[in-house]
Amino acid sequence: MLWLSSNPLEIIEDGAFISMSYLRYINLADTKLQRIVPATLMNQNKQIILQVFRNLASETTAFLCDRCKGFYSERGYIVERNPHGQFECFPCPYGTFKQGGFCNTCPAGGFYQDEQAQYKILSHGIGCKQCPDGTFVSLQSSPGVQKADCQKCPEGTSPDHPALFRACFCRDDHYRVHRFAACFPCTRGYKCTNETINLLPGFYWKWNSTETKHMYLNFSAELQVTSQSYNKNLAHYTQGLPKAYACPTASACKGGIDSECSVGYEGPMCAMCSRHFYMLASICRKCPTPPWIVTQIILVIVIVVGLIVLLIRDKKKKSSGRSLSDIMTARLKILIGFYQVTSGTISSFSYVHWPYAMIKLVRYAEVFQMNLLQAAPLHCISDSLKTNVHVKLLAAVLFNVVAIMAGIVYYHIRVRQIPSKRRSLLQQRCYRTVFLILFISFPMTCSYIFQALPETCQEVCTSTDEKFCKSYLKSDYSVECGSKTFKVKSLFFYVLVVYPAGFPSLIFYLLWKYRYKGGQHASREERVHTKHDGIVEGLKFVYENYASNVWFWEIIELVRKVLLTSVILLAHAESRTYLGVTAIISGIYAVLFAYYKPITDTFEHWLQLTSLLATMVNMIVGMLLKIPSDSLSSSVNTHVDEAFVTAVLMIANVAVIAIMAVNYMVTLVQTVQVIRKNPQCSISCCLYLFLTINQAGSDVSGIEGNNDLKNYQDMNVGVEQPELEMSPGGFDIELEDEEEQEEEKEGEIDRQVTTA
Repeated sequence: MLWLSSNPLEIIEDGAFISMSYLRYINLADTKLQRIVPATLMNQNKQIILQVFRNLASETTAFLCDRCKGFYSERGYIVERNPHGQFECFPCPYGTFKQGGFCNTCPAGGFYQDEQAQYKILSHGIGCKQCPDGTFVSLQSSPGVQKADCQKCPEGTSPDHPALFRACFCRDDHYRVHRFAACFPCTRGYKCTNETINLLPGFYWKWNSTETKHMYLNFSAELQVTSQSYNKNLAHYTQGLPKAYACPTASACKGGIDSECSVGYEGPMCAMCSRHFYMLASICRKCPTPPWIVTQIILVIVIVVGLIVLLIRDKKKKSSGRSLSDIMTARLKILIGFYQVTSGTISSFSYVHWPYAMIKLVRYAEVFQMNLLQAAPLHCISDSLKTNVHVKLLAAVLFNVVAIMAGIVYYHIRVRQIPSKRRSLLQQRCYRTVFLILFISFPMTCSYIFQALPETCQEVCTSTDEKFCKSYLKSDYSVECGSKTFKVKSLFFYVLVVYPAGFPSLIFYLLWKYRYKGGQHASREERVHTKHDGIVEGLKFVYENYASNVWFWEIIELVRKVLLTSVILLAHAESRTYLGVTAIISGIYAVLFAYYKPITDTFEHWLQLTSLLATMVNMIVGMLLKIPSDSLSSSVNTHVDEAFVTAVLMIANVAVIAIMAVNYMVTLVQTVQVIRKNPQCSISCCLYLFLTINQAGSDVSGIEGNNDLKNYQDMNVGVEQPELEMSPGGFDIELEDEEEQEEEKEGEIDRQVTTA
């Protein structure tokens, strides 16, 4: 036998093999010969078998090999008996190799075979040659019969390694859905390892079905097989991958192929609380015990009712015309407004990993919104009391309606029981109570209205092509937006959108018409006898602490609170862009407030300015918290960094109430010091000391001498002193009631009219 394959032969001269008397077989495969003269191969009338399959005009696919069949069968030939009883030898063709008695094709991937009758194992358990690094033979082109069949590997693959049994290995952070196709970069929410995709913690996805998930798991398992033993039927996954969504609360989603929820969470996006858990600022917490819930409800009701009763009663006035209730209302209004904005923004920006202390603060801030359903979750008492956003919205609407109706009913009942001279005061109190309740609950009601709008729905798709999707409310993933019931309710929700714009507009109109416009040409005495005086006095808490030329500023403040706590729900609150926009809005508003100084009282001006700056700090720090901790430099101590951020947030948010507390404490200490200079104590002195606690901001500096207390009591500090009279029963201590003041004023006016 003579093997001359894969040689650049072009010509074989006549008689080249005459001296080879034992030559019986010549292999001239893969040469440049175009034609051979048969006489060249004749020797003493013995024919030489020529094995050529390419580049020749005539080809012989088999030859008789009776004498050497054992020799050929051990090599790259298939020996078969023909119909005449003779043995014929068939060489394994190009793109194949002999193994196990058969000619096996070279697999798709990084292999080819450009020689015939190949039987030696070259690499990876097969007798095929390897393609150069970064090239492969596709399924459509396999088996590769020449080196030119090795094509460049597709996008996303590594060109620095052999392809082996795939279209090259994927680059780092890439995945594939076809063994012999391109690899795709790993997008946000996915974790790509070993050419497969998985879900990162903090993200959520949902498979079309359990069967689809198992199909991908089987495909992923086959991708890990690096030999030719992989299952050819699992070389391609065709069902599509689920889309990854950032969870509203990152800690709620454990990630992984099954997208499991953490303890206490369940449902789509892991955004619902499990049984025995309740939600606070998008975080599910263990339910308190029922007795503690009932206690909280009672405490909240007592505090709210007590504050309202305290604020609506007009006490003695200062020389400036401001009563104790005016001062307390103005300062509590600032405090309540700040914590309403803080609670609303933290709840809306749930994608920000706020410190635990801030979340704890939100729980107490809910009390300032009179949000009993949030401050004391009723479903923790019984599962039947569990509510969704629609029920909460309905409760908020009913709360406002009941407040209005209660005021009307109370007025009509009381108006028949009191003298006509006191009806004006009764009207003022009713208006004041109703508007104060509506004012405090306004941000909460607006928030529920915007939460229920269809524009706040989010689609959750089971594939990246977004073909199979369900829509849920962002504020309550138990509500499907695609249901018929929701579509019907949406009409009612759109009608309620009038309220966020209508309530501030109504207040603006009433004040403009009956105080600003009508009050320019009417004296106090003239307005007492009009039916609109009750409206003006009832809305006094809205404008009394502002300068007369900016009486409308509280309306602007209402709009700001709605923008930061409710309208934010219509935007992508999870983006840094919107965090930046809200921070800019807060900053601009703080600058305008500092420039125009709409609040006349110095202490209240700085209190409001501090609250505005604290809100801006919350937004700016929120943007910083969007930066992943693993993106920080390795030289940064993350524990110290987190502690510092927490400290900044807590200082900013506690500063508002701390300023009020310090102010009251300073006033109390100064008053005690003054009293200590005069050891003579009396019931009047004790009562005065008690009343002083309720009025911060009084100037007691510069008071000296033994008679200082008497002089201090005679000053116009906002609270007239108790009048002590001797009676048979002992001391008679009395403070003039506002009703008596009102009667005196009206009597004086009547006398003036009669005299005229």
